[in-house]
Amino acid sequence: MKFSNVIIRVGLIVTVLLSIVLSFIIWSNNQSFDNRSDRTKNVVVSKDASTAINNAYLPTEVLYRDNNDRMMQIYDKTRNIPLELSKKIW
Repeated sequence: MKFSNVIIRVGLIVTVLLSIVLSFIIWSNNQSFDNRSDRTKNVVVSKDASTAINNAYLPTEVLYRDNNDRMMQIYDKTRNIPLELSKKIW
C-alpha cells in the first residue's frame, strides 16, 4: 500500500471519529434548555397594546379579474402598486 493511501485512510478515520465525538457533545449538551430566561418572566399584555391592522397587513401583489374569470397581476416597474393600494385603503 502506498504511503499516500495510508495517509488518506488515517485522515478519514480521524475525521469520522471526530465527527462522532462532536455529534455526541452537541446532542448531550442541554445548555440551551438550562439557561432559558423566559421561565421566570411574567408578561403582561394590556388591551391598549393592540397593533393597528394597517401595520399587520400589507398586500404583496394586486390582482385583477377580467370578464372571463381570468386572474391577472397588475404590474408597473416604476411604481409600487401594492404599497399605493394599501395607502389608499388605510
